[in-house]
Amino acid sequence: MKKYAFDQIIEDQTSKFQKIKKEDYLQSGQYKIVDQGKKFIAGFTNDKSLITTLSYPIIIFGDHTKIFKYIDFPLALGADGTKVLVIKNNMADSKYLYYYFRTLKLPDVGYSRHFKFLKQISIPIPEKFDDQIRIATVLSRVEALILKRKESIKLLDDILKNTFLNMFGDPVRNEKGWNRIPLSEVLLKIESGHSPICLDRPAKISEWGVLKLSAVTKCVFKPRENKALPENEKSNPANEIKKGDILFTRKNTYELVAACAYVWETPPKLLLSDLIFRFVPRDKQMINSIFLQALLSFSSKRKMIQKLAGGAAGSMPNISKSKLLEHKVEVPPLTLQNEFAAIVEKVELLKAKYAQSLTGMKNLYNSLSQRAFRGELDLSKIKVKIDIESKELQLQENSTLIPTIDNGFTELNIYSEAALLKIIQSMEGETFSFESLMTELVKASIQEVPKYGELKEQIYKLLEGENPSLKQILTEVKNEFGKDEKRIMLRSNI
Repeated sequence: MKKYAFDQIIEDQTSKFQKIKKEDYLQSGQYKIVDQGKKFIAGFTNDKSLITTLSYPIIIFGDHTKIFKYIDFPLALGADGTKVLVIKNNMADSKYLYYYFRTLKLPDVGYSRHFKFLKQISIPIPEKFDDQIRIATVLSRVEALILKRKESIKLLDDILKNTFLNMFGDPVRNEKGWNRIPLSEVLLKIESGHSPICLDRPAKISEWGVLKLSAVTKCVFKPRENKALPENEKSNPANEIKKGDILFTRKNTYELVAACAYVWETPPKLLLSDLIFRFVPRDKQMINSIFLQALLSFSSKRKMIQKLAGGAAGSMPNISKSKLLEHKVEVPPLTLQNEFAAIVEKVELLKAKYAQSLTGMKNLYNSLSQRAFRGELDLSKIKVKIDIESKELQLQENSTLIPTIDNGFTELNIYSEAALLKIIQSMEGETFSFESLMTELVKASIQEVPKYGELKEQIYKLLEGENPSLKQILTEVKNEFGKDEKRIMLRSNI
């Protein structure tokens, strides 16, 4: 590999664009707006005069955010701080450079300008142009696997939300008429911890740590979000986090307060802080902890609880124990709570395996990219067919460069049409909705379920033909307000 100075390869063509102010972004339109923000497409415009003719693809760099974007379509440029980088004289492949730029560790100077640091780098370029395309394609393939795994995890979260709504309805509207009782009758007590001055780093294995608010903020327990307790500070074992705890943030901004997380697993020696409550249920025969966490995290319910927060001007909003204990919660029959909890446990098992797989894919991507840009990747192992005109490359399936990752799914069912038909057959004699079918797939531990829209298309196909596997029937069901109404449902015809 030969190294080149930044300005030998890259030309800044930002000045050719007329930038659009954020207040002029449209929600939809004929042309896409790209800026330096996290969203790939920031907005839209219908003004054709804002579209600059360039030789695409190009690379967008966020001067403030340090975000890189690979763009292969005509765009309008949004907001200040967005740089347009174009390759000089086809000296390098745009996607190769895009992936290289993403490996850079530029200095962080806050919301200041970073382009000055980017211009100081040197760029390693393989002698063979085809090798650049090979490297870009290999990284693109692994990145696609990572994206697919993230989508799978999100789908599982969506299924849980839909399952809760189908089983219990919206808790604030309470269409199903569940009994409402104060939290004081559900909880034995609300515990809080202590927040001493801690070290500015996470605790090591042998050390005690105190949870930060960010350990719960997204309603998912993140044990790594902690600060190490100094050696001279005495730990209180009574405040140690345990498996099965329900944690609740009592203090934060109005948008983030009242986050609730269930502790599925936790390392030892993590302590409760004074900004986080621990809910201790009074009677397991009344409330299931997994259900309670899901209830308090449901969007409409959480917004209602957030209204309990108050505080002096200039301080973070706080929810007191007394206000929480007075707040009423919906309590369905325990059998229904337990049924929901069993589904959640199945989903969490899948999510854990997906997360393990995702970590493996990310490690693989990092390893490949480091070796590729150091010139240590043996590209001769990849048998490829390259279309130079379109700069597209196809990897043969037997390529050994991207190894098979053990996803830990050997004991789980892989999604297929046969698996779907087996689930439908098991529901013979029942009428069910599309959402109920999704829930049954989760119960059966089916992994790699397609996206919602794709699965719906497959269901439609099963309704076709002279002898379809599914039939639609018009039946009477109770709606979200508890009233009878006619609705089209599904029934197995296998």
